[in-house]
Amino acid sequence: MLESAPLVCHDAPTATEEFTGVDLIEFKIAQFTDHVVQHPALMRCIASMRTLHSSATHRSSRSGSDVALGPPRGMLITGLTGTGKSTISRHYAQQFPRYDLEDRTIIPVLRVELPGQPRANVIAEQLLVALGDPLPKEGSGEFRLERAKKLFRACGVSLIIIDEIQHLTDNLDPRTRDIAADTLKNLMNVGIPVIFIGLPSARSYFVRNQQLGRRCTPKIRLSPFTLGTDNDRREFMKLLKSLHLLLPLAGPSALIDPDCTQLLYLASHGLLGQLTQLTEAALRIALTHKDGQLTREHFRIAFEETIFPDCGHARNPFHERFNGKPLAGVDEPYNGLVS
Repeated sequence: MLESAPLVCHDAPTATEEFTGVDLIEFKIAQFTDHVVQHPALMRCIASMRTLHSSATHRSSRSGSDVALGPPRGMLITGLTGTGKSTISRHYAQQFPRYDLEDRTIIPVLRVELPGQPRANVIAEQLLVALGDPLPKEGSGEFRLERAKKLFRACGVSLIIIDEIQHLTDNLDPRTRDIAADTLKNLMNVGIPVIFIGLPSARSYFVRNQQLGRRCTPKIRLSPFTLGTDNDRREFMKLLKSLHLLLPLAGPSALIDPDCTQLLYLASHGLLGQLTQLTEAALRIALTHKDGQLTREHFRIAFEETIFPDCGHARNPFHERFNGKPLAGVDEPYNGLVS
């Protein structure tokens, strides 16, 4: 039976190691960034991934392994850059690490990022690269894919995650795209669940292409946080509190200061990636100056360093002269951004 993966991953050096100066700062930053922040949308997404993963019957032994064939199933996760979709996939895969037997490497979860022009033969090549095949470019696309299928069984692959799927739907001409999509359908026929992850633009193709789209249920959309309703505001404040609790600092912080909630939202556009990047930068500033708390001033400096250089006082949410308008104007960070 598939074990449930925890929502928090720790890959930082152990706390028993001793650091000083810059090394100590980076150790504390690593402790902060190596956690997956828990929030409802993330937990629902991971729960769906676990359910899909559990649907595969995986058997293995020292002499060999196979995957029981079943209805080809998949899942589609889409969201704007910064909504956390790739972070989710990386951390999920980390819960099922590779390990070596005498004659092979077992790869429970195979994660692949598609390049900018993922033609059919390139998709097969990337699968072979991720599997550790020494000659991933050898042979035709069909030959590569068949070799990958054999390695799936030999390596005990029970879940495949394909990230940056919008490169297939957006960057190829219609004929090349459909041929590449056929490769994905062929891949799914092996019986191993496949999770596709990408930008919102990929969603329409999965709706139009019924042969591919009907195999991908559920289709999950990760959206930015908003402050539109009282419930939305509470969810965003829960996220801020979760980040606050991960800080390697004692006492209060701007993250749980009600006066900063709107400012943090405007500075990040409600995007988890932007918010964590901003908080990481502010934390590094606080640690460098040996400050015991994370303040609005740390965020003011971090915003200009990481989100909007040369923004000026009126366009920095943490400056007292901020004009309060969303950062969606021409040449501003969130111009034209829609969920």
